[in-house]
Amino acid sequence: MPGRNFNSEWLHQNSLRAYPFMDSSECVDTTASFTIPTDFLLDMAFTVPMTSTILANHGEYYVSKIQAFSNGFFMTISAGSEEIGIVQIATQDHEWGKIYSISGTGEAEGSYGTVVVGYLDSVINEPVGTWEFTSDQTLLQPRCITLMPQGITSLRTDVNGEESEKLFGNIVLTAGINADFDISQDGDTSIITINAIGEYEDVNYITSISGVTPDENGNVDIIPGNSCIEIGTAAYTVSIADLCADPCCGCEELESIQAALEAIQSQYNSLQVYASSLNTKVSDLDAIVTSSLAQFPNQTIST
Repeated sequence: MPGRNFNSEWLHQNSLRAYPFMDSSECVDTTASFTIPTDFLLDMAFTVPMTSTILANHGEYYVSKIQAFSNGFFMTISAGSEEIGIVQIATQDHEWGKIYSISGTGEAEGSYGTVVVGYLDSVINEPVGTWEFTSDQTLLQPRCITLMPQGITSLRTDVNGEESEKLFGNIVLTAGINADFDISQDGDTSIITINAIGEYEDVNYITSISGVTPDENGNVDIIPGNSCIEIGTAAYTVSIADLCADPCCGCEELESIQAALEAIQSQYNSLQVYASSLNTKVSDLDAIVTSSLAQFPNQTIST
């Protein structure tokens, strides 16, 4: 009976060889205490920009560091001494052949790639720590790193030294008040020129203050008339304070006075009620005395 030939799938083949490392790579860390198993990394594809540092280290792309934690690993890809990519591998949901993202860092920030991870059995039981490698130990195959022309990866604004968050995707520059764009071409270079277009008629601006017009530089000076007046300035703001007219009482003192007035008002109301009652009793007594005198007209009351 003739023998059978089996063609193993690409990733399975890679688990039996050094790929994505060069065949000459031994994948041993600098302390010679850890070796990257062949069935750990199965494939890699990473596109990076052609910056000066990356080009200077072209052909020297390698795994420079693997950090082991209780819940996974961080793997760093470098070009020479420059770190250009980081991969986070979680152990909880991992399965053989899972694809993880490579996030560009340093001069490769904004770049993207993928790495295929095989078995974790050989590394998951290693102690928590960091393993560092040199390029001759973990040199990557040339096809794993693709160079692309350097372009704009993000844009941010700077207003008075305050930088905005990085903007990505499609970004539209819109001409605002008193500005215009002039787009031109110089060979293969596109040029955007921002021009001021002169006076803008729809803008309302201050021409005078209380009939006082500015000097040749457009300034109007506000000067305090005496020591009681203080003039302060802030962004778009002029404040004028009268230092001699501060209130003599604060909120706590006014609350105490209010409580005292309310107590006096209550006492006054009670006194009015008492006076009204006393007046009624005096009227009743006067009526009794008058009635008694009428019954004894010939009697004389002596005091």
